[in-house]
Amino acid sequence: MAVSSRRLQKELMDIKKEGTPVGIEVIQADDFSKWILSVEVLGDTLYKGEKFALMFRFDNQYPISAPAVQFVVDDKYQAPIHPHVYSNGHICASILGNEWSPVLSVVAVCVTIQSMLASCKRKERPPDNDRYVARAPDNPKKTRWDFHGCSPDVVLLQTMMCNSRDPIARPFARRVRLLAECLEGLRMARESLRGPEILSLSARRTAKPSGPTRADIIHLILNHLHDSKELAALARCSLVCRAWLYPSRRYLFHTITLHNGSKRFNLPAFAEFLRTCSDARTFLQHLVLNSGDFEDIPEEMPGVDVKDILAILDAGTNIRRLSLQDVPCCGEPGESLPRRTLDHLYIYRWFELPQGDLMDVLIVTSLFERLDTLELSLNAGNGYRAPNGSFDRLEHYVQNGSFPSIRSLHLSTSTDRWAAQSLYQLIQRSCVQYSNSLQQITFEAWGTWECIVKFCRFICLSDVRFHLRELEFHPGGGWYQWPANIPVSDWGVLDLSRLEKLGQLTLGFDHTKTQRGDGQVFQELHPYTFILRQRPLAALRRLTLKFRNTTREGTALRRSYLDRMRNPTRKPAWDAFDSALQALPNWIQVVFDFTALWSDGVQPDAIDQCLREVVPLTHAKGIVLRQPSA
Repeated sequence: MAVSSRRLQKELMDIKKEGTPVGIEVIQADDFSKWILSVEVLGDTLYKGEKFALMFRFDNQYPISAPAVQFVVDDKYQAPIHPHVYSNGHICASILGNEWSPVLSVVAVCVTIQSMLASCKRKERPPDNDRYVARAPDNPKKTRWDFHGCSPDVVLLQTMMCNSRDPIARPFARRVRLLAECLEGLRMARESLRGPEILSLSARRTAKPSGPTRADIIHLILNHLHDSKELAALARCSLVCRAWLYPSRRYLFHTITLHNGSKRFNLPAFAEFLRTCSDARTFLQHLVLNSGDFEDIPEEMPGVDVKDILAILDAGTNIRRLSLQDVPCCGEPGESLPRRTLDHLYIYRWFELPQGDLMDVLIVTSLFERLDTLELSLNAGNGYRAPNGSFDRLEHYVQNGSFPSIRSLHLSTSTDRWAAQSLYQLIQRSCVQYSNSLQQITFEAWGTWECIVKFCRFICLSDVRFHLRELEFHPGGGWYQWPANIPVSDWGVLDLSRLEKLGQLTLGFDHTKTQRGDGQVFQELHPYTFILRQRPLAALRRLTLKFRNTTREGTALRRSYLDRMRNPTRKPAWDAFDSALQALPNWIQVVFDFTALWSDGVQPDAIDQCLREVVPLTHAKGIVLRQPSA
């Protein structure tokens, strides 16, 4: 695939995932040679109520060279009357010529043109319109344009878009500071931020910055250029500068993290901030509530009222992901509250807080009718006991409460028996109520073998087995704690033959540290061999063996891991596993995935050669190998 095709494919995926700015819509994007997007200028402008269409034509040099961009002129659309737009649709804009940057996208160009039209003071054609149209080529890129009025703010907003860790941004750091100091009100940067005590956009709460931070400067510049009283400032900006306004706002407000430390979250104030700050309301997609560092969490932390979370979701209509990290919740779950939909809900609980991990989960999930992905990372140790009355409350909710429709469930847990059983009951009821909803599950066990047994019985014996299409299974340390008096046949609790629609299965080989020393690396071989040998999996089409490193070992692990795989003491286990893989039907694709094992690459043929030695039968039959880039 050509570079231009890969880039356009990525842009198209971003549009489908995140949408387009207000006033811009995709009309045609059937291939990678021509796209058409509609542009409508909102607000009280000269073009109020008019809609235009922009045509993009791409060559193989995109995005190194700019696309050919012009307004569509036909029976349905006309070119806007503007001093920089000719009647045949050609546009005289520096951003499409000598100021083009490969970092710009189709959406950024549309936002630029939209801003150009919004700042127009009078409707008129270029002085040489008739002469140019009579001689103009079909492709506007063949015209040699003469641009005027380019300003140095190009570098400023390009740099603002760059991530602070990006080496591209570093050479411009001093220029950003110098240009920012020229903007009116820089000395009031901290004061100009609406709600600085709410937003955690800069440093950690324990280390307040001595001066304006990078995010503060960006916010100030955007406010300065966007303020209705400063239209003259925006008019003085070049087109490239205007093009960076949209991605800069997106960079600034895409993810917001709220810390509370030992204090209560001020969620009502943050909801009001979303209502008053249009940029945050428009671009906020991921909201994180974080209680802070482990050592800072008090024993009696005030809970977050779910009604305050609901108010934030009402104000931030574009929020797609909500993350709650060690945040206790309060309030009564029930049908009385209006229910919402959300793409991704992530709940992480490390501490055994007074109200009980699971009850907090149920209180939050009761806000939603549909969750595309529910990610639960729960740690309630075996010694944990909820306070008096919590069990009765939990049992009442399990019997009468609601649970959302879920498409994908990611469960990392070491919860004890009553908690896991209650959660599984609710998920099963959700599957019955919303038929064919739960299609993908990722399971990671932190604790004992009972967790594994409970989960396996849940997916193999409940109604989930009729709907599940994808399963990723990481038993972790649970295999190593399997009691010696439990027969090997009990490994068959994961009876895959019961999963009627399972098409993709991922089995994890997780490098972890346990008290059993070096032998823990491939303890999964025996149970996986038993599982694969049980019965044929009629619907299975892909089996992925995912090798992961859950420790902090880096280079040392990379040097020794393949040697551990070749260790002669493990050869019988590998031979049995190889035989089980080789016996699988030919239509099942076997994938060895090493991409999550190391952050850097290895010799290109090292892993392949190792697999030739440890699983020769499967390798000869044919495998797919995924490995880190060299």
